[in-house]
Amino acid sequence: MVVSMEVKNKIIIYGAIVAIILIIIIYSVVLVYQDHQDKKYLVMEKKVCEAALNCYNHHECPTTEIKLQELYDLNYLDQVVNPQNKEYLNPDTLIIINPEDNTASLEIG
Repeated sequence: MVVSMEVKNKIIIYGAIVAIILIIIIYSVVLVYQDHQDKKYLVMEKKVCEAALNCYNHHECPTTEIKLQELYDLNYLDQVVNPQNKEYLNPDTLIIINPEDNTASLEIG
């Protein structure tokens, strides 16, 4: 069976178009997935920092360095799971409170 040059060229062009479309789709899916993972981590971090700020502002946590275990003991948080590796956060993880601007940062080590 002899395939003309014109048919071969059409096959190559259509194949290239399909390949380009697949590359764009795969790249987009990877970007959306990574963005979703980043947002899940940010939500977890904000949840912990908000609980630490509440504890500090209610004067139940006297220092500006609060361990996660203190928040567990005072019922400000349940066990917190890192959404990236699906493991519980270390209870010795520190949350640093900045009383000047009433913010907190999570120090995972």
